[in-house]
Amino acid sequence: MSERQQIPGDMLQARFANSFRTGYNSEEIVIDFGQGYEGGGAVTFHTRIVTSPMYAKQMVELLMLTLEDFEAVYGTSRTTIAIPVGKSRREDG
Repeated sequence: MSERQQIPGDMLQARFANSFRTGYNSEEIVIDFGQGYEGGGAVTFHTRIVTSPMYAKQMVELLMLTLEDFEAVYGTSRTTIAIPVGKSRREDG
């Protein structure tokens, strides 16, 4: 049995994202992350995560728990700001 390798935080690449686009096929969930600004033209997508539906659900649960913790400390997060959101699309036609 192999040990999980830990990657130091300073070795991870951080990218800001305020725009998201999702898609799927019969076996994968695809999430694109991008950056765009109101009145600034097209969104530039820079990162794609491809995962299984099971792991996508785990990610959603983790994000919900993280937002609950955040809001317990900082108050309810704003959800009415204008965020460019890409249209979901199915990958396998």
